[in-house]
Amino acid sequence: MIAFYADHFVLPLPAGHRFPMAKYSLLRQRLLDERVLGREQLRVPEPASDEQLGLVHTADYVRRVAGGQLTAGEQRRIGFPWTPAMVERSRRSVGATIGAVRQAVRDGASANLAGGTHHAFADRGEGFCVFNDAAVAARVAQRAGLASRVMIVDCDVHHGNGTAHIFRDDPSVFTFSIHGERNWPFDKPASDLDVPLEDGCGDDDYLVALVRGLEAARAAFDADLAVYLAGADPYAGDRYGRLRLTKDGLAARDRLVLEEFRARGIPVAVTMAGGYARDIDDIVSIHATTIRIAAELVAKGGHMKERSIEVDHDRWFVKLGEHAPHPGIATVLFFPRNQQRPYRVAEVPAARFASQQELEALSDDDLLALFHASDFMDYVHEGGAEAHHPTRFAQPLPPDVGTGES
Repeated sequence: MIAFYADHFVLPLPAGHRFPMAKYSLLRQRLLDERVLGREQLRVPEPASDEQLGLVHTADYVRRVAGGQLTAGEQRRIGFPWTPAMVERSRRSVGATIGAVRQAVRDGASANLAGGTHHAFADRGEGFCVFNDAAVAARVAQRAGLASRVMIVDCDVHHGNGTAHIFRDDPSVFTFSIHGERNWPFDKPASDLDVPLEDGCGDDDYLVALVRGLEAARAAFDADLAVYLAGADPYAGDRYGRLRLTKDGLAARDRLVLEEFRARGIPVAVTMAGGYARDIDDIVSIHATTIRIAAELVAKGGHMKERSIEVDHDRWFVKLGEHAPHPGIATVLFFPRNQQRPYRVAEVPAARFASQQELEALSDDDLLALFHASDFMDYVHEGGAEAHHPTRFAQPLPPDVGTGES
């Protein structure tokens, strides 16, 4: 997996400043030391241009940031003193997410080893966020024709207020924020989907809420690109998080989100977002696990693109099943976009459909014939766990499907 970094563009901060700037260089070194990524997989991004920033931010705000014309109050709201290095660092961080989006479209996933600056609004910054990297990258992708419908999944513990406000009237970008309900920011503009959590929420409750949120997002929006903000601050040891997730819980969160998009064939750009644990090694460890999981999924073969068809104004995704009723027979699974109805399954000759790629090569007419030859799938339970073995199958596939004779 390719990842973008800009930690050598250092933002100078006063002694004792609460932002853990050192985490970025430590993260890159950790990934190299543990051989999660090789040096050849690490890229330095280009700085975001005024034109790119202007797809989201007002021209006046970009001009005043670049020219050192922010007021003292604006600088306090951002949390960083203005310096030319702050401007360069902020441009590079946005450029890294733009790079990750472009790379993800090619490879299935990519990462910015920083970013996640979701508190930046169109005309101002706040909460250690100067420019909104996810918003700008989404707009750049749309302008370049890389995507038309972008989902931003924000798992930072703080509500993505800037992102929600920027896209409040834009149906082409879906904003999803799972966050501490009573945590800062106290003014939370509505996202397309907000999942507020009570203080002290732990692994189990968090993951249940996340799964339900992902299901609701899937039902509401057909994305062709995703940006994932993988904040380390829901961690129990975070100074400002107020939640109680363990490192294992955060790893499960990352896997849920990333496998959700991989299974749907949606490229995803990963950003690090916040993290303020008292021990900086905890922050680095959490971020490194996020990148490790993303890299593992890319190594499995990138994003598992699944075909889909429209039947009676509803979209069904199609994939080759992992279980078969008997030798010589494979199964094709159809599952609905909203995931609120049973799967359907059709039997096919195994020799004709030996791989997902062969299934993807079918025409829409052949897929429709398969769909109409399918039936609802039941499940058997072994030891109290769902085993995903179909207990009954549909009528056999029409003989001409997949042969080129239909």
